[in-house]
Amino acid sequence: MPVTKVFSCDDRGTYFVREFGNRVFWFGERPETPNAGSFANCFFGKREGNRLIGDWFDIPKGRTRSSGVLRITVGTDDNSMSRTNEFPESGGFGGRNWQVTTYRPESEAFVPAYFEGSGIADLTGVWMGDDGGIYYIRHQGNDLVWFGELSGQFSNVFRCTIPSGLPDNIIIRNSFSGLWTDVPKGRTGGNGTLVFQIRDAFTLLRLSVTGGFGGTRWDRLMGVGSNVRLLTQNTMLMLARLAKQKVDIPNRTPILREMTRSFDIACLQEVMLAAPQKAFTGLTKIDFDQTRLHRVSSDSRHRQRETAQVVDARPNSKNTGIVVGKITNPVHPLSSRFYVLGPDNTRPLALGQDGALLLISKFPITAVSAFIFSNGRGSDNLASKGVLYAKIRMPGNKHIHVFNTHMQSGYETKDTEVRMQQLREFQQFMRNLRIDTTNEPIVFMGDINVIAPKPENWGSLAGVSPPLGRTVNTTNRVDSADYNEMLSLFPFLRDAWVSISGSRSPGFTYIGKEWINTAPNSPWGNLGNTLAGEVNTAPMRLDYMLISQSILPTSIALVPNAPPSPEPQYLFRIGTEIVRGQVRAIQLPSNTVSDHLGIEMAIRYPL
Repeated sequence: MPVTKVFSCDDRGTYFVREFGNRVFWFGERPETPNAGSFANCFFGKREGNRLIGDWFDIPKGRTRSSGVLRITVGTDDNSMSRTNEFPESGGFGGRNWQVTTYRPESEAFVPAYFEGSGIADLTGVWMGDDGGIYYIRHQGNDLVWFGELSGQFSNVFRCTIPSGLPDNIIIRNSFSGLWTDVPKGRTGGNGTLVFQIRDAFTLLRLSVTGGFGGTRWDRLMGVGSNVRLLTQNTMLMLARLAKQKVDIPNRTPILREMTRSFDIACLQEVMLAAPQKAFTGLTKIDFDQTRLHRVSSDSRHRQRETAQVVDARPNSKNTGIVVGKITNPVHPLSSRFYVLGPDNTRPLALGQDGALLLISKFPITAVSAFIFSNGRGSDNLASKGVLYAKIRMPGNKHIHVFNTHMQSGYETKDTEVRMQQLREFQQFMRNLRIDTTNEPIVFMGDINVIAPKPENWGSLAGVSPPLGRTVNTTNRVDSADYNEMLSLFPFLRDAWVSISGSRSPGFTYIGKEWINTAPNSPWGNLGNTLAGEVNTAPMRLDYMLISQSILPTSIALVPNAPPSPEPQYLFRIGTEIVRGQVRAIQLPSNTVSDHLGIEMAIRYPL
């Protein structure tokens, strides 16, 4: 008689066993309790008479992470089983004796992955199917196995072979097939063959199936305690005359590029010149010709462009162009990234890319938009400052709305007025996008240039003091009406820096060149902000991450956040001089790679 029953085991687990032909499958689990950690495993074996032999794998629905071979004897009435082999062949499997029991399918709470893959070619983790099921995948060596379930309805196990050592570009082109079968934790009883393809590190697509399997697509979720890391950074990759000093773009660009690769989502400002744009995106040409420029206009609404829909949500009539693309990694295609570059004013003979905003995402971008501010003042008019928007599809087919901006600089009354006009335009832009600001996750970040309030004793808290010969009160609290007005325009957003670090943390992202830094753990170190163009400008927090209530931040920090060594981290070339008839580089020591510090934030996932 086929063993298709539910068993209890002396490891306190419940095992759901299915047999057809001479093949035997199971899913076994012990849920988490205050007195015992959880485990979950799958078994794939064959039966010969009263003996079973097969492979078992822990899956990430439980805490344990082992595998091995099991040899089992089945009782004469098929109502009992006993394990006959020992470690090391058994892989440390704990159970030894099973007895048949009763079980009634019932609803259970979702369990995130307790462990995940260690690299881009390891698909271990928890995935969501378009059939509503949660799939716990274990990818070990040549084997990929899963347990999938829609609580109270279906449950199945699957196994296939993916030869180890294959290059990523081969993995994503090939199809892989294996056997699936329902197990009696659910109400269904199908089995058959399933063929799927790995589209990228976050998506699996079904190609064919037999036996009535319902799912066609799986999206990767993230596990227990997983964080999504975000970065905002003003890069100062701009014309020297705008930066007010030479800025050594050739040496700073690769440092900034490598820095962004460690983040899941990065928003960069002042990526103004073609060479850095090419370095970040991999493009060979940045001239906004018709093969690459996507005009954000009414005729492009909901039109599919490369990786994303281009949506017209402009709050004004200014012509706006963006570039949407994919940064392909030829060595590891599964680690390719997605980007939006812009906005561009689309005028001939303008700067190659004069909005200078770049948004890079590890996760696919499904919709994009942008606009250019109606007004600018002074040198800001040389750049088409504005806002970039990306709707990013996270693992599990969830979305997050990300905005990147660089707003009017300067602190004269007219500068402030222009900046507030820009914030109101952004407010209308968000309305035009029809985002549910109450429930959907939103992050608005960039160099907003609004000076945040300074707490009492801000000088000692930040470890900064004014240039020699200059008197500045660094003890009194400094309020900011502009900051308060900014937050009043977006009551559904909150200042992530204050939410995590508190209002007593200055969080300065900019200080003048001559300000003296004494804090032992400051990113600027004892050099101060040597890349700053201004000399006497007081410390300011100008860069922000504003987040919706549905975003749960776990940490926030300035970038770089590690205390520098006594020696300068970098020596940037800012010119040449002739010494004794020889041309010699003039080098500027610095502990930072831009005149602004960046901000990094980790947010809890799932959102």
